[in-house]
Amino acid sequence: MSMRDTSYAALAELEASGKAASRRAQVLRCVLYATTALSRREIARRTGLEIATVCGRVNELIHDHHLRETPHLIRCPITGKRVHGVLAVREPGQPAQGDLWEAA
Repeated sequence: MSMRDTSYAALAELEASGKAASRRAQVLRCVLYATTALSRREIARRTGLEIATVCGRVNELIHDHHLRETPHLIRCPITGKRVHGVLAVREPGQPAQGDLWEAA
């Protein structure tokens, strides 16, 4: 079995177990309750998930239009590098990222 087949098998097993959905929800919640854009490293630190897991779930959530990357670069407080931040996609009438605490 090739490495690629093994990865697909592992992903299928994760999705069947519900762990992938749970981790997607964990990442989405983290971004939803943030008051500013977060780097993937910040999401990993806040959720306790591995960076590879966070990157995979963020990419899925971007693909599904739940998250988006900032058009400008932000400085990651963990690495100091300039990276695209991650924000939640909002429907019209939903509070903006910084307004979540007031809406709760």
